[in-house]
Amino acid sequence: MNPWVIIPCIVIAWGLSRVRRIFAKPTQEAKRLDLSSRSPLYSEISSTIHGLLIIRVFRQGGNFMKNFLELMYENSRCLLFQQRTMRLFGMLLDIWLYCLTVSGIYLYIFVSFNSVIEPGLFGLALSLLLEIANQSSYFIKQTLQVDISMQSAERTLRYTQLPEEAPDVVESEDKKVQEKFPEGWPAKGEITFKNIFMRYDHDLPYALNGLSFHIEPGMKVGCVGRTGAGKSSIIQVLFRMVEIEDRNDSEMLIDGVDIRKIGLNLLRKNLAIIPQTAVIFTGTIRRNLDPFSQFKDEELFEALGEVNLRRYIERLEKQLETDMTVSTTIFSAG
Repeated sequence: MNPWVIIPCIVIAWGLSRVRRIFAKPTQEAKRLDLSSRSPLYSEISSTIHGLLIIRVFRQGGNFMKNFLELMYENSRCLLFQQRTMRLFGMLLDIWLYCLTVSGIYLYIFVSFNSVIEPGLFGLALSLLLEIANQSSYFIKQTLQVDISMQSAERTLRYTQLPEEAPDVVESEDKKVQEKFPEGWPAKGEITFKNIFMRYDHDLPYALNGLSFHIEPGMKVGCVGRTGAGKSSIIQVLFRMVEIEDRNDSEMLIDGVDIRKIGLNLLRKNLAIIPQTAVIFTGTIRRNLDPFSQFKDEELFEALGEVNLRRYIERLEKQLETDMTVSTTIFSAG
């Protein structure tokens, strides 16, 4: 092997890697934009299908069609940007290859005036140079395509690297609570917050900054404040959806039990919340009422009777086994 062959190989590798480095970041970001713009598109399709009856009743099909086209347009912009970037990347690789070819021809002409070179050997060297450049160009394109195609896997990997919640069960603490409240915890509903600090990320300002209050058992409390004041953050902290800062003088007590020490299953199982927006899970009426299959049919019907729905459910053909996939055909939003 002639050692002089290494020189053009190094030049080719340097040029192709340089072009790849320039285009790697924009093509990867374009793929991320494409993936992130698809999620609202799929969500819009799903929500439209589930609410199709209501859309037709109120004749809102035009608005939903407009929203869908806007989302489609945003996704198409991202996809078009990615395709154009890849096309420009391929074009610059070809330009670099052609420049090498022209440079090799001029190099032969220059050298031929000063020495004797067999045309056959030079033609062989030039053809090998083109072959090396073509194979290198194909290799660089494939490596970049792998990076782009792995964006979905990268997004999935990021979810696996998110910090985990607290354990579902803390046997020692949960057992103490069950022994202290054999008839069920919480027994009275006394809530105490003392010097609570919470923020949603380490570089964001505090959503709760030294919050302290005490709610007596049986009290009805209203929380009033402007947007961003921290009203919803109190609920997030109460259910431990977001953990507070660990400070020695901070306390979150329900009936004297520090909810930071008990398992999440015990905490969330014994608290209830009525959200602003009605949520119905896919499945049967039974699954929506009793997702953990802990109650008998009669107990479920008693609960339905409390909200004047027992007679309506009993008139349904499958009663508690009625499918709620298209919930708007069974219940209204109210």
